Amino acid sequence: MNPVVIFAQPQEIQESLSFDQSIEYSLQNNPELKIKNLNYLISVEQLNESKLQMVPQIHGRYDIQRNLIIPSTLVPVGKFNPDLPPDELTPIKFGTNWSSVIGLFASVRIFDPQIIGDIKEKKASVPLSDVERKITEADLKNATGQAYINCLLSLEQVEFATDDTLNSYRFLNEAHLKYEAGMLKQTDLNQAILNHSNSLSRYNEAIRICSDSRKTLFLLDGDAGG
Repeated sequence: MNPVVIFAQPQEIQESLSFDQSIEYSLQNNPELKIKNLNYLISVEQLNESKLQMVPQIHGRYDIQRNLIIPSTLVPVGKFNPDLPPDELTPIKFGTNWSSVIGLFASVRIFDPQIIGDIKEKKASVPLSDVERKITEADLKNATGQAYINCLLSLEQVEFATDDTLNSYRFLNEAHLKYEAGMLKQTDLNQAILNHSNSLSRYNEAIRICSDSRKTLFLLDGDAGG
């Protein structure tokens, strides 16, 4: 038997983020937490808008316009002037070429059940949104912390699996030499081959777990690509 010993070398993993930095990046970049923070700000703004409906409203108005058509009325001037015939009529215009209007208007809502109910509803939604975002933040901290710890543990597991695989490979080579020299039975050689195969399997599993834990941490930190 000539076993082929081929296995991937462990990736060089450079951990540049501390535990606190990882938590900070997660809080800054997590999309779900961003949505919850935005919902909280929206609920606060909606409450402020509802309260503004009860604030007294004051506004001014000024209009100026040119009267292109000035109405006129026939006036019986003969009745007021004895020198004229009694049925004498003359048109007289009532108005000016320009007119303007200025005013100041104020209004206040003393009682409006609909607005008061809306304000109460908005007041209740603000603390609810705040609780939701705080719960999301706490869950995110716990998940990121656990993912960070899993990364460290998986790195240790890869190191142990690497050492174990190299040792089993060395023992396998020694077993081959002893077998060829007639110092080892076939069953012992087969056991050495099986031990090395199991070591390779554990190594590959450790690499997979390490890769998955890193991806989980990068996803929580908002950088799935590493």
